[in-house]
Amino acid sequence: MKSTIKFVYENEHEVTFGGHCSTPRKLEITLPGDISLPELIEQFELFTKGIGYFPPENSHLDYVDNDTDEPKSSE
Repeated sequence: MKSTIKFVYENEHEVTFGGHCSTPRKLEITLPGDISLPELIEQFELFTKGIGYFPPENSHLDYVDNDTDEPKSSE
């Protein structure tokens, strides 16, 4: 059986707010189930940017060791 990973965002806002149009939005990204963890994290970060969430400048998603607060190498 082939597996997939899917990120879906749906916005059904019908009221104009902050200068944005009231058109509903949908973003759907489907990835192969055998994607590597670093690729998955990168694609999720791109997905979050696509729906309007941006990390602080010069930052990115990663796993951090609970004891040292140092990023674990995901490569």
